Amino acid sequence: MRCFVRSNGFWEPRRLAGSRYALRAGSAGARLEPPDGTARAGPLLARGEGDRAGWFLLAAPGSGVRLNGAPLATGIAALADRDEVDLPDGVRYVVSAERTARMEPFPRGDAPPCPRCTRPIVAGDTAVCCPACGVWLHESEALACFSYGPCAACGAPSALGDGLRWVPEEPA
Repeated sequence: MRCFVRSNGFWEPRRLAGSRYALRAGSAGARLEPPDGTARAGPLLARGEGDRAGWFLLAAPGSGVRLNGAPLATGIAALADRDEVDLPDGVRYVVSAERTARMEPFPRGDAPPCPRCTRPIVAGDTAVCCPACGVWLHESEALACFSYGPCAACGAPSALGDGLRWVPEEPA
């Protein structure tokens, strides 16, 4: 998941790699930072665990925080792709579930076979998770299954380092 913050007049994508982030306003625009326990209580983005995996927005009811234009009445909401979070001081955040294709060691035990070469992908193999469908394919000098052509599982383009395709619209 990524969170776009508006800083110095431009949308900047920030990868959410931690588990909690405080939403703050700064002199140049929005800030997204790990909560340090000393700052005033305020809205948070928090990653769920286990059966509650995913990202959540937490804010005190009546705080003026809005999700997709509606007040956050209960104090918590699950976030989805392209949700907009507005703070009372006019600072805006937009979350995106879009992923980019990157080579990385396969993170867990055995996976279903690679849909291109049909060989198993095992923990530690260099592979790419298709940003469109989430299927893993080999990607190394010996097995360039992802970059060979469109994704063998869903047909999506398979360019490495292609960057983000979507950014929030400029405010009117």
